[in-house]
Amino acid sequence: MTRRISLLLATCLAVASSPARADDEVARIMAKFDNEPSVRQVQLAAIEYYNVSPDTIQSLRSRARRKALLPGLSLGGSTFKQSSSLAVDDIVYRAIGIARFEDQNAAYYGASASLTWNLDRLVFNAEELDVMSLIGIQDGIQREVTTLYYVRRRLQIEQLLNPPTTTAARIAAELRLEELTGLLDAYTGGFFSKSIHKGKRAPASE
Repeated sequence: MTRRISLLLATCLAVASSPARADDEVARIMAKFDNEPSVRQVQLAAIEYYNVSPDTIQSLRSRARRKALLPGLSLGGSTFKQSSSLAVDDIVYRAIGIARFEDQNAAYYGASASLTWNLDRLVFNAEELDVMSLIGIQDGIQREVTTLYYVRRRLQIEQLLNPPTTTAARIAAELRLEELTGLLDAYTGGFFSKSIHKGKRAPASE
């Protein structure tokens, strides 16, 4: 009876330790990519590069709302010039040669200014809708870089666990990896590759 119990305990310990060893193997493989940026870092780098970060969108939205409080300014100006000549020949004084001559010149200048408020924009401002449309762009960028990130990661793990056996297959896998890296760099303004190189140069922690 004691022997059966010991055998049963040994079996249970073996079964329990098997997932633990598998988890350790997974952790060991994933640790090989510690020098690379996380998916969240790549997402943030992409939305910052395209200038659609949450802070940027909120700032644009606030400015669009405040813009409705500012009045519209209209300026105008006008000029008017007039000249006239007047000659008076009075018959009473004609004998003694007295006459009156007048030259008249006038110039008028005017300016106007007006302020107008569109108070309806405080209730509904179409510019805010334009700003909010950036959220859709932000979401699309994050989805795209997330997909590229994990397609690349699966390819890396596949190369580790099942490395290609032919030269052609190895070249194809390497080119695909470079393609995905280039796409992530395009979305992040080169952040992805720079982070990888920086991680490789960083000294190992003791």
